[in-house]
Amino acid sequence: MARSTLFMLCIGALTLALVAPAESPAPRRDEKGNAFMRIVWDLDPEEGTEPLLDWLRDQGWCWGVEIPANAPNARYERVISRGLRCVPQLHAHPGTRTWFWARFRKPVPPLSRLVELARRFPADGPTAQMFMEDDSAGVGFSARLLREKPRTYAAARQMWDRYL
Repeated sequence: MARSTLFMLCIGALTLALVAPAESPAPRRDEKGNAFMRIVWDLDPEEGTEPLLDWLRDQGWCWGVEIPANAPNARYERVISRGLRCVPQLHAHPGTRTWFWARFRKPVPPLSRLVELARRFPADGPTAQMFMEDDSAGVGFSARLLREKPRTYAAARQMWDRYL
C-alpha cells in the first residue's frame, strides 16, 4: 500500500512538472515595496551564458547572481553588463570554507578577495553571501545548539552572538 501511494505521488509530481506552464513568477514585494531577495545561486556565468542571464533578468526570475569568490573578474563584469547585481559568495566560517573548497579540490579564496569583489562590483551597495552551508559542514549554530542544549533563552542568545 505504501509503495503504491509513493509511486502515485511520484507520478503526479512528474506529471505536474511536465505540464506546468513555463512562466516566470510575477515579482513580489514586501509591505514597504522592496523586491524580495531573488538571486540565482552558484551560477558562475562563463562566456556564452549571456542569453541565460538576459532571460533571468527579463522574465523577473532574479535581480542578482551569486558568483563564487574564485571566479575571474570577467564573470562579475558579464553579470553587471546584463543589468544584474553581483553577489560574491564566500563562506564565513573557516571550517565551512575548508569543507566547501576541499570538495572541488581548489584552494580556499582569502576573505580579502570577497572584500575586493564587494568594493569593485557594488551595484547599489556592497553585497556578499557568507552565512551558508555551516550546518552542512557541521560547524553551524544549529549543530552547536543541539550539542550544548542551553537552558535559557539568554544562554542561547549568548551562543548566537558568539557564533556570529
